[in-house]
Amino acid sequence: MTDPQADLLGIPGGLPYRATLAGVGYALPRNSYANSVVEELIGVKPDWLESRTGIRERRWADQDETVLTLAQEASEKAIAQAGLTVKDIDHVIVATYTFDRITPNAAPFLTHAMGIDRSAGAVDISAACAGWLSGVKYASSMIETGRAQNVLVVASDVISPLGSEHQKAGVAVMADGAGAGVITRQTDDRGGAIGEIVIHADGEYAEMIGGYKNTERTWMRGQETYMVAVGELVNVTKEILEVAGKTKEDIDLFVFHQANARILQAVGARLDIDPDKSVTYLGDTGNISAATVPMAMTRAREDGKLKQGDLILTAAIGAGYIWAAGLMRWGIADPA
Repeated sequence: MTDPQADLLGIPGGLPYRATLAGVGYALPRNSYANSVVEELIGVKPDWLESRTGIRERRWADQDETVLTLAQEASEKAIAQAGLTVKDIDHVIVATYTFDRITPNAAPFLTHAMGIDRSAGAVDISAACAGWLSGVKYASSMIETGRAQNVLVVASDVISPLGSEHQKAGVAVMADGAGAGVITRQTDDRGGAIGEIVIHADGEYAEMIGGYKNTERTWMRGQETYMVAVGELVNVTKEILEVAGKTKEDIDLFVFHQANARILQAVGARLDIDPDKSVTYLGDTGNISAATVPMAMTRAREDGKLKQGDLILTAAIGAGYIWAAGLMRWGIADPA
């Protein structure tokens, strides 16, 4: 396996520590809703949704399934895979925009529910579908400078209550779920490395996807969102390769935000990516916002598409618009 110290992936040398992704996990609500349910709701013909989104079904939360319960389930899986316990976690970052309180934020509730020590920091960030990847950048910076040793980054959203039944783009693709990762210090016995992660934002696009607290409804201008998402994901993918001095041939697996199969296909075609080097897992989950990236990584590992030592390029874009891309050397051991 490539030595991450010799393969800096765009990160400057001389940092006290290197960061690595030590564990991932995800959680979905128990109940699945087929396209037929949504197609009847929004008044379109059968098979309309799958042909336009690649989604066959999605998970919507019941009342006892919340941002916190889903976050806890995903986090426990990630911590266990990392070979750690809650006592080892010294900082928690929760990426969400659907927590049911304005304040306090979700993170302190999560740390309390999980029994994470009160000395651990706990903050929320809100970057929509780019939230988990943004959190990984901030967590990695803390690790690299020695300000933290084990950071839990979890994205969790319960979006279904916010979808207008008369708004095709929103209710058709969005779903509920959580995804988590543990970012820790790279040591001699823990391989892998997190490389550079670039993040951009442009409020000019703010009215394409959004929502207001006083209406509890969201909207999405579907066709315009599609065009911007494809264009910026292509651009940021090229950018992160240039920053790290890599080419697309160096990448073992592309893990893009799982928003819409047509977006994934268009990005792959414009970048001329071998379809065998990318993954699509949204067919039975829908778009679970920022949680799609750790979800896709988890499933790719389980399917044997992601192996220890592989170089991953991941990118995501969400409302704001906020978009990000990064490189990771996968250090998690293959399933037994």
